[in-house]
Amino acid sequence: MPSPTVSSSSAVKRLMKEWRGLRKEPSALFDAAPLEDNLFEWHFTIRGQPDTDYAGGKYHGRILLPAEYPFKPPSVVFLTPNGRFQLHKKICLSMTQYHPEHWQPAWDIRCMLLGLISFMPSDVSNSIGDINYSPEERRHLAKQSLAWACPTCGVQLGNVLTADVGAEGSSDTQAKAEPGADKASVGSPDQASDGAGSSTTTTSAALASTAELASRVTTLAELSAAQTQRSSQCDPQPADSGTAGAQDSLPAATARAPTQPAPVPPANQHSRRREQLVYGLNKKQWDSLMVFVVAMIGIMCLMRL
Repeated sequence: MPSPTVSSSSAVKRLMKEWRGLRKEPSALFDAAPLEDNLFEWHFTIRGQPDTDYAGGKYHGRILLPAEYPFKPPSVVFLTPNGRFQLHKKICLSMTQYHPEHWQPAWDIRCMLLGLISFMPSDVSNSIGDINYSPEERRHLAKQSLAWACPTCGVQLGNVLTADVGAEGSSDTQAKAEPGADKASVGSPDQASDGAGSSTTTTSAALASTAELASRVTTLAELSAAQTQRSSQCDPQPADSGTAGAQDSLPAATARAPTQPAPVPPANQHSRRREQLVYGLNKKQWDSLMVFVVAMIGIMCLMRL
């Protein structure tokens, strides 16, 4: 089988563009980079969400991208003990190779990592790769994770994602996703001398930034909605330590799909997850956010008059 590094130039260009974007606009919530000798295998580190069993923890894993990326979804494998997902086994999420029907080419690695952070505290649905540790065990693993080091890429989790995430933690996932928004709104010295020109430039940039933010949040909301649907299509399979490593070494496009018929869950089994949106917002908070965004757009439009 050909190496995944020998693939279409469009996939290479897309991955290089995403890598440059992540280097230019890093996030305090996650980090990711391809291996030096394989652009189609990325290693990532994500930070556990505050006020969850994973708070204070850092978790490392692999993203295995197919040669057809972004038209086919990748595979995700965790390497750091976490109490939520099995190790060295491709996990089943709406954005992975187990559910190509949910995948959208517009989703990128940044969006995938934000979705992965959002999915970790969700209820275990006994899908492929799920495990269900107690809250005490997960908190213990979160503390131990800081001493973990990756034998492949050499990342020491205690030395990455060292920036504090306080009140601005949630906004970081939005602002970092829009490169250059703040710079565009500053304007040049010549514009500053012209009050009307400066106001128009600043308002236009703010409107563009708001539109991009709404687009990013909408994309993540779609990903979260797709994740709530995939549980009814997954068949739980026990972990097989003898074959997991061999399966992970294959490209994502050749991974074996579950062969058992999917069970039919109760109608209300995932009702709470349907209410959960990106960044842990419930429906009422989401509606309030949308009202705020619309109001800000209206105010900035009035400023242009």
